[in-house]
Amino acid sequence: MLGKAGNKYPPDIKNYYLQIPPEIADKVRQKTEEILAGYNHERVSRTQDTKTLDSAYKKALYLAQYLKQKYSIPENPLGLPYFGCKRRFGRSLLV
Repeated sequence: MLGKAGNKYPPDIKNYYLQIPPEIADKVRQKTEEILAGYNHERVSRTQDTKTLDSAYKKALYLAQYLKQKYSIPENPLGLPYFGCKRRFGRSLLV
């Protein structure tokens, strides 16, 4: 059923769920297209077929699986100084 759903969403759904900040929208769109273009080459799914991603639902599932398997957040991505914390005797100590 979800695989047959269209991609014409009501404005309130678009405005709430599908917003991307304008300053990164082009990069997100480009990276998404790159990931989807590599669908049959990446093989992040367990099946060995060569099906196409013919619905928004299938694309969303594939992107979610791809990100789970391939994406990681770099350590300290903003380059800010930070400290890990340990608990000792009920007090937080910087380490």
